[in-house]
Amino acid sequence: MADAAGASCERCGQPIADGQLWRYVPVWSPAGGALGRAARRRMHVECIALMTVGHDFGVCSCTGWDTSAWESALELVKRMRDRPRFALGGKIDE
Repeated sequence: MADAAGASCERCGQPIADGQLWRYVPVWSPAGGALGRAARRRMHVECIALMTVGHDFGVCSCTGWDTSAWESALELVKRMRDRPRFALGGKIDE
């Protein structure tokens, strides 16, 4: 994947540092007229996780978090690392 160092993350607006993980994410742009058009934007993988599983970890707008902030994405990563992983059947994976 092409280097994104220095480009801004579409979600949090922070620059993507050299070596940080990121992905292209499809977004809808109204610039294409009445129907709009699809575009792709760079996002930190942490920000993508925040959009998809943040609510499951209590890092969401429901609980007062600013889900467009880099700090919220970092809090989600911390909570994901702190939560034990469970295997099927409810037993802790070792």
